[in-house]
Amino acid sequence: VMDTEASEQRAALAASQVRLAHARSRYQDVDASGLIALLDAVAEGAVDPRDDHVRDMCLREERMIRAVMRLQPEEIRVHRDLVTLAVDARDRGVDLGISVVDGIPANAPLATLAVARTLIGRARPESQARASVSRTEHGCLFRLVVNIDPSDLSQLPSPAEVLDDEQGVVSLEETC
Repeated sequence: VMDTEASEQRAALAASQVRLAHARSRYQDVDASGLIALLDAVAEGAVDPRDDHVRDMCLREERMIRAVMRLQPEEIRVHRDLVTLAVDARDRGVDLGISVVDGIPANAPLATLAVARTLIGRARPESQARASVSRTEHGCLFRLVVNIDPSDLSQLPSPAEVLDDEQGVVSLEETC
């Protein structure tokens, strides 16, 4: 009986390690910020989990991870591009919400990914942004809305559209 239980535990551990390896490869860009190192330091007692900086970083990481968990970057090109934007937004301190419908073509890339990354790079830190992908009769529609400093509006890339001059709200749309 003990041999059977030990064998079952080894099999469960092996299956868990396979799932973890798959998740690690699937979201390798998400781990770029060192959240794992921070959590290890908390577990070792080297970092106080009640520290405001630690709590803020964990909260920011949690929001970003929740935004990308529904994505399938290994299968759908637009999802891979959205993970890139989510990592950029997290690094900039921008809270990026992502909304994606099912049924997006697997190989449809974002032609304006560089422009979208530029907009995220100019977004106000601690602001919110929204990226969405919806279906259309021609494929899909990508839309990004960010809040930038109004003084930067004159330096926007050409496909971007200013929605609100005073607030610095900018939109980028693309049919993918």
